[in-house]
Amino acid sequence: TIYYNFNSYAPLCAENSVPTIVFADDLEAGTGKWTFNNGAYQRWQLDSPYGPYAQSGNHSLYANDYPDTISDASARLAAVTIPANAFLHFAHAYGFEAGSIPGDPTTYYFDGGVLEYSINGGSSWTDAGSLINFNGYQGTLFTGAGNPLSGRTAFVGSSHGYISSRLNLASLAGKSVMFRWRMLLDDSGYSLGWWVDNVKIYTCNPVPSAFNKTAPT
Repeated sequence: TIYYNFNSYAPLCAENSVPTIVFADDLEAGTGKWTFNNGAYQRWQLDSPYGPYAQSGNHSLYANDYPDTISDASARLAAVTIPANAFLHFAHAYGFEAGSIPGDPTTYYFDGGVLEYSINGGSSWTDAGSLINFNGYQGTLFTGAGNPLSGRTAFVGSSHGYISSRLNLASLAGKSVMFRWRMLLDDSGYSLGWWVDNVKIYTCNPVPSAFNKTAPT
């Protein structure tokens, strides 16, 4: 992982290998590959109403952390058939509500986000946290304020700008898989929200060896 101050970038592939892209979406063509489940408020949407903030280009997904009410909102990507030895890589930035409670200096994470996948068309979902091998979940959601995923590990706190996360999808090879980015909020308090950009599914292949050249004799 490469660090620039707080920002952490997951490499696409190991050294001496290059990616072969199977699927990519930088959101520049809109949200045609996505389905939003927002509930009563417009959480997930194309771009932030507060101003543009993309990792590249002009557009990204944004999940609004305001208003501060109990919420379970998700952005679901259309199904992709996963090849052998594939990876999922995405850029994201987030600021989720965190803080202490009176008389207790401990930092608690009240809001957060998780990544889940489905192999049965969305009938059931599995947490993808165990597949993340770069920049995974950092904390546990506070129990006692109504967050729908209280007690689960999640992306929490602040990313301090864009980072990237990577998942090893080897266990999903050959399956048609949907992924969803799911933001969970408690009953009060809010922060910046969650941005997602540059989603890629790909395989890694060795860099071809240079041709050996023999000098003429």
